[in-house]
Amino acid sequence: MTFQDRFAAPSVTGVLIRAGVACVLITPMIAAAKIWWSGPAAAAIGFIAITVYVLAATRYMRRGRSR
Repeated sequence: MTFQDRFAAPSVTGVLIRAGVACVLITPMIAAAKIWWSGPAAAAIGFIAITVYVLAATRYMRRGRSR
């Protein structure tokens, strides 16, 4: 089983992998925004980043199942 298969899996393992990847990708952006700008800017960037990540992951999971 490859990383892509585990990432797209509708199981607890898949959920944990997606959460871990989101944490690794989004946390540094929020921390940098908090350092360089203000708290509301960091919150806005975090909200946008999480939304984009969820949309991309959902699209990938749907595309992976249709193959």
